[in-house]
Amino acid sequence: MLQFAWRRSTEDVDAVVREGYDEAVLGPSVAHVATRMNLDPMWLNDAVGMFTPLDEQDTLFMLSGSYPAGAQPGLRTFVAKPHYLLAMKLQALQNLDRGDRDINDARMLASHLGLTDVAELDRLYRSIYDDAPPETARSRFAAVVEVSKP
Repeated sequence: MLQFAWRRSTEDVDAVVREGYDEAVLGPSVAHVATRMNLDPMWLNDAVGMFTPLDEQDTLFMLSGSYPAGAQPGLRTFVAKPHYLLAMKLQALQNLDRGDRDINDARMLASHLGLTDVAELDRLYRSIYDDAPPETARSRFAAVVEVSKP
């Protein structure tokens, strides 16, 4: 969400460690960044995995940066494309205890993508998850597009 001017803050950074990579290797670097930048030790959050499809495709992401710049990167960061972010926000709508952040983000993303009705949100969701949205989430789709309509 940080790639959008309307959402420049976050409580943590969501991350998924891809298959074939050792998540434990990140631990010392995450701790170092937390100490150096005075962040919560849990600033890197891998809980986003519960909102991602099992067969997450590389085409759902775009390169955000390589570090160090100008050299062979030691770290490459990718951000989710807007349609994928919206699908994950729609998936998160099934959790009613998460407050308004997900629905507000979903509204902004739907508006950004020009999606204005529940059927479009349903098609988008199915294109990412290859399944129907959970009824608890789908029941909130109308609230997403009500605000994004011109």
